[in-house]
Amino acid sequence: MLNNQKISGIGLGYAPGPSLLWVPGRTDPGSLFMEKPRLITDLGMRYETSNSKLPTRYGLFQCPYCPKQFESRIAGIDNGHTKSCGCYTLIFRSVNACKHGGTGTDLYRVWSTAKQRCRNPKNKEYRNYGGRKENPITFPNDWDDFSVFKEWAFANGYKKGLQINRVNNDGNYGPCNCNFIPRIDNLHNKRLLSIRNKSGYAGVSYRKDTNKWEAAIMSFGKRYRLGSYSTPEIAAQTINDWIIKNNDWHPLNIIIKK
Repeated sequence: MLNNQKISGIGLGYAPGPSLLWVPGRTDPGSLFMEKPRLITDLGMRYETSNSKLPTRYGLFQCPYCPKQFESRIAGIDNGHTKSCGCYTLIFRSVNACKHGGTGTDLYRVWSTAKQRCRNPKNKEYRNYGGRKENPITFPNDWDDFSVFKEWAFANGYKKGLQINRVNNDGNYGPCNCNFIPRIDNLHNKRLLSIRNKSGYAGVSYRKDTNKWEAAIMSFGKRYRLGSYSTPEIAAQTINDWIIKNNDWHPLNIIIKK
């Protein structure tokens, strides 16, 4: 419906200045034609907040998309960080929501978070995903279209409150390596794979009080204690047997024979 059509102030009660052109296949703000706000008056130097150490220059600007005038840092306009009086973001959200009907939903946040981790160097988790020096985690091009991801998600057990999980923790995002699990399972899975795990096996920990290796697994919010064993290998095999018997989503431990 929106392809190759000009958008005029969707739901905002006014007609913007320059028309916004929807570019098919693009869902980022860069897909909307834009010109910078026009400087009306230089307001001089001022402190942004009471805690600011240095002043910055402000100006009065004319929004390019609506009749509103607004004050902003001149540097923010020059570097493109400030695009409008605020209406540009609302228009973009309206366009994106019309395109796939998912903006603002939990599933949209799941999709966006995974994508940002892999592709945005400014994301705080990028270094552990797309920014890894060895085997960087990738996000598939097929999932760039949220509608495609949404269709796959609901066909593969997604429900509100679940998080996306990579079965192989060193594998990429994609249909062959992803499923949906409760948040508590996801956190537990990450803890088991951390450097604090001295056994070398997911779900296996050493108990000083018993001098034994304990096997345990978290599945769909419930923790299962599978017993204590004389070696970590036996404990790891016990976990593998439980996973196979219960057709659980956890990956099997690769057991090293000594």
